[in-house]
Amino acid sequence: MLGLSKIRSRVNRLWNITQTAFPKTPVIIYPNYNYYKHFQNSTVNISSKSMEKIKNRLALERSPYLLQHAENPVQWYPWGDEAFEKARSEKKLIFLSVGYSTCHWCHVMEHESFENQDVAAVMNEHYVNIKVDREERPDVDQLYMTFVQAASGQGGWPMSVFLTPDLKPIGGGTYYPPEDAYGRPGFKTILLHMAKRWKNDSNSMLENSSKLMKILNNTTAFDIQLGTELSHIMKPNPKTWITCYSQIQRIYDDEWGGFGMPPKFPQPSILDFLFHVSHKMSKSSEGKNSLEMALTTLQKMAMGGIHDHIGQVRNFKRFKKKLNLLSLFLGFC
Repeated sequence: MLGLSKIRSRVNRLWNITQTAFPKTPVIIYPNYNYYKHFQNSTVNISSKSMEKIKNRLALERSPYLLQHAENPVQWYPWGDEAFEKARSEKKLIFLSVGYSTCHWCHVMEHESFENQDVAAVMNEHYVNIKVDREERPDVDQLYMTFVQAASGQGGWPMSVFLTPDLKPIGGGTYYPPEDAYGRPGFKTILLHMAKRWKNDSNSMLENSSKLMKILNNTTAFDIQLGTELSHIMKPNPKTWITCYSQIQRIYDDEWGGFGMPPKFPQPSILDFLFHVSHKMSKSSEGKNSLEMALTTLQKMAMGGIHDHIGQVRNFKRFKKKLNLLSLFLGFC
């Protein structure tokens, strides 16, 4: 047990330490005005410097993906009532962007468009912009992905959807390049076009949106089990086969193989369909062309950069970025 003298000695030692480490007048208990004023100004300066990087409301979110976009010049909103009310009160379209933190093309579009001051200015002027993490809100992702796939024939991330102020989709797609290229409009062109249409012809856009939503509601309400049962009973007739073949032929790239414009994704379901057509209609021109399209696509994949010529496992990449089948280093199981 410590004696009284030792206790006094330790107290005196602590007092001497505090006298050298802190101002004689304790700032918290008896604040010196000049010191407090200096401290207050320093705090304001530090806060303003740290706040300079915070550009939008995503800085208050928890999602890693949303936080990645917190410093974009785009005035992003999270999915919620604040954004919806702003769109309704200002009668603006909503631009909805859905992605996830490890999505390559999400990062590409952020760098090319969302960090671009000119593109951000167009977005902020004409739209209420909402960012959604698909891993945080899979319900929102699933709803609008159904629309994008139905409207464009393909889906993926980043998912880009144009919504009316009451959240009805009127257009959408996936990744958009910042500028016009390969005969396709760039993101900035699309933004201006949609904003102009909404300003000059919003009634027809709302009408089309209502029709699309009605079709989607009927589609999503369709019983999956019943559909599976019917698929075994109802076989597609020859006219249906020809219609599907014609649609695929229109988007076939006869120079580099594949379907649609770059970036191209391997689509096994299309190749499988073409092999079925070639088997069912082997003597017709459709059957021969189907086989040629499928084989040419597979040959180009095997010969091009989408194929890992060294690795023996996971040796096809997930998509081809260029017309000449160069690819990014993403594994395709």
